[in-house]
Parts: sequence; C-alpha cells; structure tokens
Amino acid sequence: MPWPFTNLLKKLNQLMKIYISLIILAGLLQSCTQSTVTQPPFYTAMPVEKTPVPAMVKPSIAKIPPAKKQPIIYTQRGQASWYTGKEHGMVTANGEIYDIYGLTAAHATLPLGTKVRVTNIEKSRTLIVNINDRLPSGPALIKLSYQAAQKLGLLNQAHLFVEVHALP
Repeated sequence: MPWPFTNLLKKLNQLMKIYISLIILAGLLQSCTQSTVTQPPFYTAMPVEKTPVPAMVKPSIAKIPPAKKQPIIYTQRGQASWYTGKEHGMVTANGEIYDIYGLTAAHATLPLGTKVRVTNIEKSRTLIVNINDRLPSGPALIKLSYQAAQKLGLLNQAHLFVEVHALP
C-alpha cells in the first residue's frame, strides 16, 4: 500500500523545482540590466580646507668651477739607474707595455703619467720622460728606460747623478 502523501510530495517536488528555476532566471535577468543605483562608499569623505600652495621654487645649483689641477712642485737630485733589456715587453705599473726605446722612467712617489725633466748634471744633458712605472726602494732616485739612459749618457756608467724636476 502506498504511503498516503506520495502524490502530495511529488507535487511539492515539482513546485520546488519551478520555484528554484524562477529564482535563477530572475537573478540572471537582474544581472543583465544596468543598475542606476550607486552604492555609497563604506567611508564618508571629510571636507578638506583648501589652502593655497606656494609656488615651487626651483632649487638652484651653485656652479662651482672645476678645481684646477695643482702643479706638482718637485725637484730633487740623486742617482739614476736604467732598465736593462730583460724588462722589454713586460707590463708597467700603469698598464703600458715597457718599451726599451721609449722615453719613460720609474719613480717611487711621483704620480704615474707625470712628465719630468731629467738633467745629467755632469754633462748638462736634459731630457723629458714620462713616469709609467714604480721604483722599489733603493739608492736610485729614478730608473730610466734604455733609450733615455742612452740620450743622457748613462750607458757607460752604473749610476749617474741627475736632477729630476716634475713638469706641470
């Protein structure tokens, strides 16, 4: 024997399906329409007093002239030695390749790239050379390239007494 409310439950089930379908259809139709109602923000803006802003002043940069390179004041007398041929082709302290025929020299303290006038005091010969290497501590004031030593007359002597003057 069937339960007495079976037909009633079937009808309710059908009505429920129709009701749910109508709710879904109403939701879809509502999402397709444009809403003119705007939601207020979740906060309220506080009124702000508008005060005049002063005009921006462009910062001026003081134009400082570049510092003039101070000339090296250096004059000293002492012994000079010269490089033998075995250093030819080696790298100097400033990165150049040592050339025995270049007019270069090594000095202990003068900046690399400094031009110096070397004077042979005994023979009054003068030559301008470029400092491109460092001289280890020792008795020599300056160590000249082969070509510079030849022009100053040093090749016949082990050491030569010279005056070294840095040029600006």
